[in-house]
Amino acid sequence: MSKILIAMYALAVIMSAQSTGAISGTLKSNGSPVGGAVVSAYLQAPGTSGNFPPVFNALTGTDGSFTVNALPAGKYLLCAEKASAALLNPCFWSASANTVTVAPAGKVSGVSLTAQTGVAMNIRIEDPNGLLTSNPSLDDIVIGVKPTNGISLPVPVSAHDSGGRTMTMVVPQGAPANFLIYSANLSLKDGQGDSFSSPNVGVTVNAPSVTGAAALSNSPSLTLTIQGKHP
Repeated sequence: MSKILIAMYALAVIMSAQSTGAISGTLKSNGSPVGGAVVSAYLQAPGTSGNFPPVFNALTGTDGSFTVNALPAGKYLLCAEKASAALLNPCFWSASANTVTVAPAGKVSGVSLTAQTGVAMNIRIEDPNGLLTSNPSLDDIVIGVKPTNGISLPVPVSAHDSGGRTMTMVVPQGAPANFLIYSANLSLKDGQGDSFSSPNVGVTVNAPSVTGAAALSNSPSLTLTIQGKHP
C-alpha cells in the first residue's frame, strides 16, 4: 500500500508541475543587466478578502535573466528589488505597470523588465537625551515616502546606535522626494532647528543626481531631532 501511495503522490506532483506556467525574461537598469535581484510576480486575483495577492519570487542570474515557475493561470504584476544596487522597484516608481498574462500551463518568455537606478536617501533620527533608550514605548515615529504609484511606502530602519537611528529609502535621482513624518508622542525638530507644530508633517527633499557608489552614500539627507515628549 505504501508503494502505491508514494506512486500516487509522485504522479500528483508531476501533474501539478505540468498544470502551472512560468514567466522568464531579463531585468535591466540603465541598459545593463542586474544580477542578484529579486523578481516578484504578484497574481492579480479578484476576491482575495483583503489578503495580500499570491506572490512568486525568483533571483536574477549574473546576466539579469530570471524565471518564475509554478504559476497558476492569471495576470501578474512584475516587481524587482535590490537594495544594494539602489534599484527602484518598478511596481512603485515606474509610470506604467509591468503586467504579464499566463495561460493555463503557459510559458511566457522574452519579458523585458526595466528598473531605474535611484539614490539612497538617509533620514537620521537624533535622540540626544536618550529618551527612547529609557522609554522605548514612546517610539511611535513613522516615516513614509510618496512613490510614483500607490500609497506612501514606509521608510525602513537601516541602522541603530546609541545616539539614535537611521532610516533609508531609495528614491528617484534629481527629483523632489516627498516624505511624511508622524509622531503623536514625541516633539521633533528639523535640521534647521524648527519644531514641528503637528504630529503629521510633510517634508520635501531634493534628491541628488549621482552615480556608482555615491548612490548608496551613508550621509544623511534629512536630520530630525527628538526634543522631548509632547505635552
